[in-house]
Amino acid sequence: WWSNELGAMKENFLVYSISEDGYHFPLPQFVKPLPGEACENPGGMLIDKNGDLQFVYSPYPTISDPAKADPCRLVLMRSTDGGKTFCARSIAETKAPSQYAEAWTVRLGNGRQLTGAWQTAADTFTDKYVLTDENGEFGKVMDFPFRGQSLALTPAGEDSVIAVYNQRKEADPGVWAAFL
Repeated sequence: WWSNELGAMKENFLVYSISEDGYHFPLPQFVKPLPGEACENPGGMLIDKNGDLQFVYSPYPTISDPAKADPCRLVLMRSTDGGKTFCARSIAETKAPSQYAEAWTVRLGNGRQLTGAWQTAADTFTDKYVLTDENGEFGKVMDFPFRGQSLALTPAGEDSVIAVYNQRKEADPGVWAAFL
């Protein structure tokens, strides 16, 4: 799916399937990313108490038209109608060079939403995150205190998160966890 020559990937869809019992899953539903973008999303879907569905993806250029995608941001997809339709919203916008990968979003115990991703544009960039304020608006992009080559998040209490990340390019290879 990836072309090193073009620095782009084939067009793709986001997929999800929601089980009522945790054992039986219906066929996946497909969600198209924004026009001209391929997407990377290994993270889970955030389902709020009110039924809103949210997930975040990292935009990538497509092989068919690599000039259209803006890799300097994360895109939040949200559905308020049970997955029938999704609206896209750019978050975590940074200046070039920038390329996010493997984005995750979680709801903390205090109601704020934390979204994080691996930043792949340069070997010196740490992983990044954005946090919503009390009004639900995402703030500025901030640095995690580590540089991993993969990232997963899970809430831990009112205003904390556990970040699990893979270390394969830096010293001390392995799987690490940080309580933040």
